[in-house]
Amino acid sequence: MKKDFFVGADISKDKVDFCFLTSDESKKPKFISLPNDYNVIEAYFKSFTSDNVTVVLEYTNNYHITLQRVLNDLGIKYSLLNPEKTSYFLKHLNSKKTDIADSYGLSLYCRIFSSELNPTTYNKEYNLINSYNSAISLLIKIQTQLKNFKKSQKLVSDNQLDEIITTLTNQLTQLQKKLKLMAYEILKSFVPNCDEIIKANNGFGVDLAISLFPNLHFNRDKTAKQFISFVGLSPRIYESGSSVKKSQCINKKGNPKTRRILFLVAMSAIRYNAKFKQRYENLISKGKNKKVAIVAVMCAIVRYLKSLFPFDESFINGKSFNKLGAS
Repeated sequence: MKKDFFVGADISKDKVDFCFLTSDESKKPKFISLPNDYNVIEAYFKSFTSDNVTVVLEYTNNYHITLQRVLNDLGIKYSLLNPEKTSYFLKHLNSKKTDIADSYGLSLYCRIFSSELNPTTYNKEYNLINSYNSAISLLIKIQTQLKNFKKSQKLVSDNQLDEIITTLTNQLTQLQKKLKLMAYEILKSFVPNCDEIIKANNGFGVDLAISLFPNLHFNRDKTAKQFISFVGLSPRIYESGSSVKKSQCINKKGNPKTRRILFLVAMSAIRYNAKFKQRYENLISKGKNKKVAIVAVMCAIVRYLKSLFPFDESFINGKSFNKLGAS
């Protein structure tokens, strides 16, 4: 007879703390700590492949990938959670923060919201492009620091120091371009029509492609509305009774880099893309605020791109949760 297990995993660089709960609330939780090693975790979870197991884990830089690969290879259902969201739940349960306490809180979260969890799948190319994007972001930060340092040392530096900083800045620019092209080539290996999409739409570019296209491709079970929420463009409603009713604004819970790129693309599309320019002008003519109109154009771009990545059942193999969602 199959057993139901709800598992919370608190992940660090060297180890993973697990907490196992069952559907029987009277039973005590089971705790176990394992090295963050593929073979060790795989050997342990093989004994659960005949049971109904649901695992939740948080994004932790890339330390979660080992566990993610194991669960994916064994066909065990799991969901990656946003730490910002789960932190409120964990703080409510316990004022103390320990690895064991977090694993218990995540397992409890798993049991309570098991029917609403979004399933996740592992994809090597998706993670690789994310890694390239992270490297590009790091280089941009270093480049900004160098520029600020050069300005701060203007009164005391000499020509040699200025030349070194300028050389480093130029090298960082070249490295960014190289990484973008490498990421774009990986993207084209599974989205071969990237060039067509970019050429057919004025204002679109490589930055938008490597930032958003992988999510659109590997999450074809998502709706356009879900993607708008994914990038943090859905409205944030703040109301209480009749006295508190704040004006709506976007929730900004998505990837800030993707949202920044979308903003820049929207600004360009408003000027050079007839379709989105008309959308913007129609909203302005109706008295909408310029910022509201720009956000509407950003949402329109997401909806348009989603139409180019339609639903495909082959991308949701193994996603057996009641509600489909992010990967």
